[in-house]
Amino acid sequence: MFTYQSYFYLGKTNEIIKGGEGPFISKLIVYFYKIINVFDSKATLLKAAYYLPVFFGLVLMTVIYLITYLIAKQNAAFFAGIIA
Repeated sequence: MFTYQSYFYLGKTNEIIKGGEGPFISKLIVYFYKIINVFDSKATLLKAAYYLPVFFGLVLMTVIYLITYLIAKQNAAFFAGIIA
């Protein structure tokens, strides 16, 4: 069941759009919303907040793969990318 805490940063995101201040994660949601809105004009803040962790997960997995590839070459990088 959802609680108020689940939507805390989403509420702060609405304040940022209206010209206020908010936490760093809320600013990231706003920037991600603006990027998504370029490709999908029907995108909502809730949709941006939902897909932001997925985007960060993919970016993190790619960075870990590249760093491991530079250190230990292809086989280790493949497994590190999958584990991440």
